[in-house]
Amino acid sequence: MGVVKKVNVRNIVIAAVVLVLAVVGLIMSGQAWLTEKMGELKETVKLGTLRDAAKAAKDFGIDVPGKYKLMNTFEILTMIFMIVTIVAACAQAFLDIKAIKYVALAVGAVTAVLAILMLVFTFVYGNSMLGETAEEIKAAKELGASCAPAIGAWMMAICGVLAGAGTVVLSRFND
Repeated sequence: MGVVKKVNVRNIVIAAVVLVLAVVGLIMSGQAWLTEKMGELKETVKLGTLRDAAKAAKDFGIDVPGKYKLMNTFEILTMIFMIVTIVAACAQAFLDIKAIKYVALAVGAVTAVLAILMLVFTFVYGNSMLGETAEEIKAAKELGASCAPAIGAWMMAICGVLAGAGTVVLSRFND
């Protein structure tokens, strides 16, 4: 039995969809990450801007919030696993190695979970920007302030979940 499998159009199509979704998710991570709103004023913040602010705060000896670190960690992990998902999907579409099926199944599932957690921690960090305590957050919301994930975070999460699910589906077809 050879290492390269017989060409299966279904596997190639699923792998192509996973590839496109993962690439779109990675590209969209550079777009607006958080939307801050105060009354009629609305501003979007890119992830790079948040990173620059965290680096500047650290340079001045200001402690970077743990919620930012969590959001950033899960964003980086999601990116890494999306890249691994691309490799796993392509490998199992073209190679006839049984172990790839199980690795791709695990990688796809982990990617989907990480993408969801990344979005959850983005929500948590967005709320923490409104205040430190529950009372401060409530007061800020009463004044019309809000901070929520923007298109970049949403697209990265959606594409991460779909790419992970596509890799899981592909591993199920790989018998």
